[in-house]
Amino acid sequence: RSSDLGLAKGRLIRILDATAVAKAGAYEKKNNGLWRMHCAFELEREQFDFIEITDQSEAELIDRVPVVPGEIRIGDRAYLQAERIAKVMAQGGDVFVRASWKNARWLDANGRAFDLIGYLENCREEVCETPAR
Repeated sequence: RSSDLGLAKGRLIRILDATAVAKAGAYEKKNNGLWRMHCAFELEREQFDFIEITDQSEAELIDRVPVVPGEIRIGDRAYLQAERIAKVMAQGGDVFVRASWKNARWLDANGRAFDLIGYLENCREEVCETPAR
């Protein structure tokens, strides 16, 4: 990997997403049968490095794809799953989820409710940091 990748600093960046495709056949069409294709796209090499096909009973999961330590995973709001994000991070991956801030339950470092908006309104620094989970 090139070392001049800006903030990624040469780390693997993977975009995760899934899509659904209708199953063939009259019975499946009548019962809304779907195939779900779960994918991980490696940004630098511009290729998929993971594809798994399931039926509609399998959800989009941020930890479905094996973790490469040091990687950065990017997913949409379907992947905003705190326990599963924690599993990825415990295996050495970082996670970025594009979702409304209201979709997450914000906790401080001690596990108490964290008022993100209140914190940001009171922050007087150019960059504000605080532990949250």
